[in-house]
Amino acid sequence: MASLLGLPLAGPAAAFVAPGPEIRRFGRHYIVNGWVLTARDLGLIGLDAR
Repeated sequence: MASLLGLPLAGPAAAFVAPGPEIRRFGRHYIVNGWVLTARDLGLIGLDAR
C-alpha cells in the first residue's frame, strides 16, 4: 500500500528525517517539506523549530 501512495517503506515520517528539512512558520503552524504541522507534531518527530 505504501508503494501505491508513493511513500517510503519507513512510513510518511521518513520524509522529515531527510538532512536539513525546510521548516517555515505560518501562524500557529509550521510548513515542513510541504507538510502542515503543529509545534506538538514537530516535538513528536524530534524536529526543533527555531
